[in-house]
Amino acid sequence: MNRTDTLTTLYSHNRWANLLLLERCAGLTDEQLDATISGTFGSIRDTLQHVVTSERSYLHRIRTGQPLRRPENAPSLTLAEMGESADASGAGLIEWAPGVQAGDTVSVQWQNGAPEMCPKRSF
Repeated sequence: MNRTDTLTTLYSHNRWANLLLLERCAGLTDEQLDATISGTFGSIRDTLQHVVTSERSYLHRIRTGQPLRRPENAPSLTLAEMGESADASGAGLIEWAPGVQAGDTVSVQWQNGAPEMCPKRSF
């Protein structure tokens, strides 16, 4: 299996796993989705939203070099919206994977620094 096949396989599995996780969490109550416990990122809902919005931002960075940020006051995504986002970004990464080359880079402007050339394979 070559590197491209491996990357495509990994992104395919990632998409499947994210969608399955969201499907299983759809059966939880709001109380369960919003519960928190010490030592975790936050609630299940917060963690799922972080995963799907981060993946969408990574794909956007790969394509444009720019982050895709949600406004701080934006309402939480519903599980259905998270599923749509995970499906779309997962498909985008699978589509992108066969074309990536080892030396491909993207210029990324981090929040508090100068633009930096980053390998696309690191996203």
